Amino acid sequence: MSETRLENQAMTCHPIFFDPLNKVVDITVKNGKPAFEYHPEEPGTTLYENGDVKFSIYAPEATKVEVAGVGGTFPNEKIALEKSEDGYFRKVVHGLKPGFHYYNWFVDDVVVRNMKAMFNYGCFDNINYLDIPDHKDDFYLIKEVPHGDVSSHIYHSSVNDHLKLCYVYTPPKYEEEKEKRYPVLYILHGVGESESGWIWHGKLNFILDNLIAEGKCKEMIVVMCCGYAFEEGKQAIFYPGDFDSELVHDCIPYIDARFRTIAKQSARSIAGLSLGSAQASLSFSKHPELFSGLGVFSGAKIEELNLVLQSNVDKYKYVFLSCGDKEQFLVESIPGYQEEINHAGLPCDIGIYPGYHEWHVWRKSLRDFACKVFAWDINETEEQHWPEVTYTGKEYISQTCEEQISFFD
Repeated sequence: MSETRLENQAMTCHPIFFDPLNKVVDITVKNGKPAFEYHPEEPGTTLYENGDVKFSIYAPEATKVEVAGVGGTFPNEKIALEKSEDGYFRKVVHGLKPGFHYYNWFVDDVVVRNMKAMFNYGCFDNINYLDIPDHKDDFYLIKEVPHGDVSSHIYHSSVNDHLKLCYVYTPPKYEEEKEKRYPVLYILHGVGESESGWIWHGKLNFILDNLIAEGKCKEMIVVMCCGYAFEEGKQAIFYPGDFDSELVHDCIPYIDARFRTIAKQSARSIAGLSLGSAQASLSFSKHPELFSGLGVFSGAKIEELNLVLQSNVDKYKYVFLSCGDKEQFLVESIPGYQEEINHAGLPCDIGIYPGYHEWHVWRKSLRDFACKVFAWDINETEEQHWPEVTYTGKEYISQTCEEQISFFD
């Protein structure tokens, strides 16, 4: 087995970042002054070229350690690690399938997080994950192409008076070509995740960089929003608050005022995964004057497409529906919706990819949707103008104290 690990940063980067990788810092004293020295440390996971994964954790007082996926491509059956004399539990696991996998560590049956392995916010928690590449499909890896920028921005929500964070991808040369304006894609995360997911898990910026370099998609701005808009005193049954109102009245005006967007319906589209796909479908159907394209990835509330069919279909340009081939209900449902949408005169494609309700399915969904969105004439409607927003700021103090990368709302 080769000891060479796969080093592409699309699989090793995460928001809680350690540099240099797999080293620990010691503070020592040299010549009477504090000095920093880095020493190698054993990582929580080691990925080998043949796809094998070594799991490792230091737990000298434990009697047993196990790992298990959360289901799907990495099943939730526990795998026992083997204890060594140095206090580590280790095991090389064979046969894990390529893809993005959340997983758990169990130390004497207690769920823990391994700080020496990659982790991020998902499944309503800070959780470890693996990213095993598919050598046949490298569309989301970092390549030698021009790269766009990702910046974070804070706007005010008129729904609950919170400050809301969104990530904004701008394509390569955005800062150089000062007169050029761009269409905008708004893209939403799933339940139990946050706006950070499309960057750290979805690798959206690398996917767009590569597609743009290959001439396969339009240059575009992409806005990744936080879809939680909980309102005090209101019970969230399916939708976590009135995010549609926040998107339309707060987020879109903010983006159009601060970026060189083409503020037209034909140059604005929306997409999402799971919960985000239902939110995207709802906003798309309610506001045909605002959105032209729709991406529904693993539709958690696929029946919202009925609202699209009941709205002003003539205004729309394109719909894309996708899911994993193990999401049986969706595999059976979306061809019927595709037929109805096409019959209504609205172009609709579908994508079914190997996997379950998982990020490697949604990465491919984004790739194929991005190749089709904004492929139409975007000079058909009048430019939209937005009123200035007045901030009240009731929650500013608590929000600045609570704000963190692993976002909870």
